[in-house]
Amino acid sequence: YPLCALAVSDERPVSTQSTWDVGTGQGGGILSSTFDALKTIWGHGDLRNYLYVDYRKHTPMSELTRYWVYEDVREYVKPYEKRAYASNKTNLRTNGWPEYAARRLDMIINGDDKSIDVISQIQPFGGKNSMYRLGGKPELNNGCHSWRDEFTMLFILDVFYQPEDEDDRYDRKVRRVLQYQTENDASCQKGGIFCDEDRRFMFGSFAKQSDPDCGSSLDAVHEHYYDSEEKYQRLVAIKRAVDPNYVFTANLFGIDSINAPKNRQIKIIGRGHGLHGDEEVKTTHYPRPTLELSFGQSTWSYGWSLLAAGAGILTVALVYSSVSRARRTSD
Repeated sequence: YPLCALAVSDERPVSTQSTWDVGTGQGGGILSSTFDALKTIWGHGDLRNYLYVDYRKHTPMSELTRYWVYEDVREYVKPYEKRAYASNKTNLRTNGWPEYAARRLDMIINGDDKSIDVISQIQPFGGKNSMYRLGGKPELNNGCHSWRDEFTMLFILDVFYQPEDEDDRYDRKVRRVLQYQTENDASCQKGGIFCDEDRRFMFGSFAKQSDPDCGSSLDAVHEHYYDSEEKYQRLVAIKRAVDPNYVFTANLFGIDSINAPKNRQIKIIGRGHGLHGDEEVKTTHYPRPTLELSFGQSTWSYGWSLLAAGAGILTVALVYSSVSRARRTSD
């Protein structure tokens, strides 16, 4: 315990000072050098992680929240297509889902395109002693989180890719990733291997190709996040009571956002979404068009444009030359 405490603290107890200065004859010792290296790795003292928190001492929430954030540069700077599937099945161990999940992940990990990466998180839920499940019983009316007493598994699939084109219509990478995730969506629908319904977590919200408004409006897809219309309408009533002017509505993906002022009905749409239907995304690819000139008026217009640009450049060059000559003469 003293070593752990010292490894994340700038203050050394006097009683252990000699322990850390085990001699190397270099004015610090091996452990001192290790300590300095650890300080460099962990960063500045007041920005270090939760190991600084002592349960015997009150720590304000404003300080605690900093310890929950990964304080490094984002590992993947690529855009990504997100999925967070929720299941209520109790036979996932035997119905073939583990093999299915491993096969889907292997398609990316050992696929032919190494610029595409996948991050997956698999989290079991429930159990007879789970407070997440017990506290979510409907009769307790404990909050807005839905299906707490039914969830059994969470399956997250985030697929990162390196874009090929700024225009989504001509980016084959985004189309490939959308196709992959659209195929995965079949696991959460009637007859799906992971869940017979499309249930989603609010913290892992995402949009499917088939979602109305490209998944940008919570009002249009709220049945996937809340287990009853009655619950959602209660939330709408609370929203209107405490925020009648929609000050805290940042975009369309919020409670009752369709009734917010127009300047707050901002659509956040993922790359490639809304360009095509659910099926068309699997097959259609549009090559970037090339400039083709035809004889006639368009050709003459193009020629006159080039001629005008050339004349402008020539004029600037002549003026610059005249000014330079005049300065040399005056000197």
